[in-house]
Amino acid sequence: MIFTIYFCNHIANALNYIGKIKQIIRNTQTFQRFYIYNKV
Repeated sequence: MIFTIYFCNHIANALNYIGKIKQIIRNTQTFQRFYIYNKV
């Protein structure tokens, strides 16, 4: 029971971490596009 809760919590943390990385990548791409657009 405790192991199952720990395992589910671990998966939730991993998914949250992956989500944050994807968000950072998306923000970086948007910033680069914005920067290039303003540079022209």
